[in-house]
Amino acid sequence: MKDSRNTKNIFIIITNRCNLRCVYCYERGKNTASADEVTMQNVLEREMKDTAFDSFDIIFHGGEPFMEWSLMRRLSEWLWENYSHRHLRLMATTNGTMLNDEMKQWLSYNRDRFALILSLDGGRDTHNKNRCDSFDCIDFDFFLKNWPLQRVKMTVNPDGLSHMFDDIMAIRDMGFRVNPSLAMEVDWDMKVAAPLFASQLKLLIDYYLAHPDIDPCALIDLSPALLAHPGSIPKNKACGAGTNISTYDMKGHPYPCHSFVNDFSIPYNKEEIDRLFDDLRNKNGLELSPKCTGCFIYPYCEPCYGMNYSHRGDMGLFDPSLCVFNKIRVKAAAAMYAQMILSDKEYSLIKGLSHQQLNDIIIGIENIQVKL
Repeated sequence: MKDSRNTKNIFIIITNRCNLRCVYCYERGKNTASADEVTMQNVLEREMKDTAFDSFDIIFHGGEPFMEWSLMRRLSEWLWENYSHRHLRLMATTNGTMLNDEMKQWLSYNRDRFALILSLDGGRDTHNKNRCDSFDCIDFDFFLKNWPLQRVKMTVNPDGLSHMFDDIMAIRDMGFRVNPSLAMEVDWDMKVAAPLFASQLKLLIDYYLAHPDIDPCALIDLSPALLAHPGSIPKNKACGAGTNISTYDMKGHPYPCHSFVNDFSIPYNKEEIDRLFDDLRNKNGLELSPKCTGCFIYPYCEPCYGMNYSHRGDMGLFDPSLCVFNKIRVKAAAAMYAQMILSDKEYSLIKGLSHQQLNDIIIGIENIQVKL
């Protein structure tokens, strides 16, 4: 059941240090600093006074958060002790290589209120190539036992695109759910990557068509119903950066989200960051990304305002390769939905939809076929 609470996501960058050097990492100026406990307590204390939200997701971020395990533990226990009256969910994304017995014992005991999200890029060969031969350093059973429904974070970079499907299946075969995404702000050769991505999505679609009880991953699950009425493109923002998402660096400086913090060597510019907050709070999606006005697939787009700003100086200026990838995803999703609707199999993805919902999907598919 979907949580109906009004939730704020608070990212706490407790360190920019990391024990790995992933090939697609977008962070620069790392391995220089960690957070101060009192500073982070002051930040969290201010956030807990925000009565506009019913609950808070506190995400410990890095670098690798377990480089500052003791600090993360102390802050977690301080939050539970002092703010038990607020609905809190604590979590961290980790490469999984640093967990020792003490950490595992604490995490297992607190697994219902502290979740770990594992970064895993596929089978052994792919993961090791991306992540410094770290595959065999991860206790996969520990993650499966404690958070069996948590999706692992899989990043696909240019070298891994040709076997994306196999890597997704490798993760599924290990017992995990998977949330694959394409690496951002890397050098994509789109003449090669575009057709290759389409062919990998076709393999993924064929798998889901053959397994009606399995819900497709987010990479391909884009309902065509969003494009049933293309004349009324929504102007909503792609995410809650600056509103229901906030981030604090190691010195307690606020940012709209963690994607705005990718070069730790750049001094904090309060005036500029305040301007970004103001724009994110007062402008809708198309005002932030005016070049997207009239784009047929805009309802599907997930522009990363932080990445856009930190790499191109403009929150609305997309990496053009992502636009191409998104169009490929939309066309592939339309083909998948069409085959599911025409099939006599009962697919979990469309099971229970009303006649109107199915009709909107069909209209959306028709629009996609005409416009893309």
